[in-house]
Amino acid sequence: MKIIRVDRDRHFKEKETPINVEGTDEQCFEKFYAFNRTYRYCNDVYFKFADKADKDNYDNWYKNLSETNKLNMYYGNSIVD
Repeated sequence: MKIIRVDRDRHFKEKETPINVEGTDEQCFEKFYAFNRTYRYCNDVYFKFADKADKDNYDNWYKNLSETNKLNMYYGNSIVD
């Protein structure tokens, strides 16, 4: 599955770098989620799918995740009170 990393310079010019992610669809979707979470506070980097079908499959996969799985992916090993 191909994912594109988009970096913006200080003039908001975007540079796209393709990344090949290997594994099952679920593993690739988890990696994609982790990539975007890594840069969640950085406005100059984000990731997107190269193929619209992969994006649609990701959206469907994420929509069907249980709330427990979504919270585990969001918080990771953090302790939430």
